[in-house]
Amino acid sequence: MATLGELTTRIARKLQDTTNTAVSKVAIREAVNASVRHWKTRPWWFTEFEESVALTPGERALLLTTDTLYLLEPGGVHVTDGGLLYAVEKITSAKFDLYDTQVTGRPWVYCYRAGGYELHPIPDSAYTAVVRGVKDYAAFATDSTDDTATNDLLTQAEDIIEQWTLSRIHATERQDLDMANTFAQLAERDYQNLLRTNNARNAPGHNAVHSFLV
Repeated sequence: MATLGELTTRIARKLQDTTNTAVSKVAIREAVNASVRHWKTRPWWFTEFEESVALTPGERALLLTTDTLYLLEPGGVHVTDGGLLYAVEKITSAKFDLYDTQVTGRPWVYCYRAGGYELHPIPDSAYTAVVRGVKDYAAFATDSTDDTATNDLLTQAEDIIEQWTLSRIHATERQDLDMANTFAQLAERDYQNLLRTNNARNAPGHNAVHSFLV
């Protein structure tokens, strides 16, 4: 687990530039932001979320309180009705436009457009939607404002973010592609290790049947 300030200091030390003479703290923070943008697109157990949303009758927008990068598919949206859970299918915006926009009922499709999610039909009751997706993460300020801040990736995948940041800095600031490739490979190794943990956490259980001879 690391804060932005702790990670910035550690990266400067590994660059053998603790006074930030060759690579400024601003450049390091910018590289950290780029690394977070790169790795946040992957669904991890620590970046996924589940949120229950009370739908408003007559309102087609699916309003989430979680900063959302994307919804998981399949299974990103379900609607409860009469104690049962119904899947809501994701479709394209072009296909969504083919439906009668004034129809009301229990939503069974949704799409992403104009920066948000919309449902069809328009809810005719106060259904509850269960939404699963991947969280988005805002960029850190590149001055010292956010040095005490952290996020899930710096907490759970700090080695990956650190190695990838070092790779970017060696490529863009020092034009040292050999070192850039070395740190990129280290990040990929750490990613594969974390991926095994992620897959183990998300894997379904299996019932084992044993035969005994008596």
